[in-house]
Amino acid sequence: MTVTKKQSKGHDREAKRSVYCDNCNEVRQTHTEIRSEVYNIRGKNIEIESEVRVCGVCNEAIYDEQLDSLNINNAFQVYREQNNIMSSEEIVELRRRYGLSQRGLATILGWGMATVGRYESGAIPSNSHHTMLLNLRNDIDFAHKLYNENKDKLKKLDLQRMHDRLEDEQKKSEERDTIALLSKKIKSDDDPVLHGYAEFDFNKLVGMVVYLTDKLDKVSKTKLMKLLFYSDFRNFRETGLSISGLTYRHLPYGPVPDHHYLILDALSEMEHVKLEPFADYEGEYLIPVGQPDLSSFDEDELEILDGVINDFKNMNATDISEYSHTEKAYTETEDKDYISYEFADSLRD
Repeated sequence: MTVTKKQSKGHDREAKRSVYCDNCNEVRQTHTEIRSEVYNIRGKNIEIESEVRVCGVCNEAIYDEQLDSLNINNAFQVYREQNNIMSSEEIVELRRRYGLSQRGLATILGWGMATVGRYESGAIPSNSHHTMLLNLRNDIDFAHKLYNENKDKLKKLDLQRMHDRLEDEQKKSEERDTIALLSKKIKSDDDPVLHGYAEFDFNKLVGMVVYLTDKLDKVSKTKLMKLLFYSDFRNFRETGLSISGLTYRHLPYGPVPDHHYLILDALSEMEHVKLEPFADYEGEYLIPVGQPDLSSFDEDELEILDGVINDFKNMNATDISEYSHTEKAYTETEDKDYISYEFADSLRD
């Protein structure tokens, strides 16, 4: 370790204490200073600003268990950050993510339990061990592979917990893939006016759908498409931005979000809504699952949604489709054309 005394930053007078100084060979009044120190960690020099206890007479650094331990930990943390190495807290979080005890994590990784304990206490993993930890965190297939290879060695509780967590992780992974696919398709058109100058936001779309279907009774798929259209276009008219960032096309039953079948499949598969058939089995309506998350909506957007709900609450799918057919956004576009948000100024209401 190298100490640069010239870079002393100042004193903490409340930290004064009488301590034995090896250099003076007697007890001296001491204080603490901020000094630049260099620690060699795995062949790399790591410079940090350390709080050091200093002799008030000879100005030499004096061992302080609490401060020195803190400085060493800080140096290790800088090393981790510079080399993208998981922290001890992240390793604990990873283990808990799979519902495993320290013994359970050690079992599936083929390590000793003491090794896991050291890493969770702050020791830096070896390169090969860190690679395994990263793969376990980032690759669900790798996690499944380790589980299948070592499940017979796991204790019953670790076995059940990891099995359940892997199912949850697989579901989340599939949901992320679905959102990524949907986002890629919707964002494929680069003309920003077709998105209402807003980035497509799947979570906001979910909030819109759950809110609309929660406030209105038995919203059919056709009616929902029109409610989304009016919500986005009214908001664009008032603020210059759409709410969801969806693009819309001219289809036989009126304006419809592009890739609407994929949208409905995603909403259903991810259990944001349930699809229920009407009594005559001619069509389906959407039932929201849970309460809408409105945390990302501003007051203007919620006011727009409430206005759409109030204006169209008494219309069925046929009524709202016929109403939308009279909009310039529909009459002045052709079948399958994209509908520009510039038509928002001509909405009937």
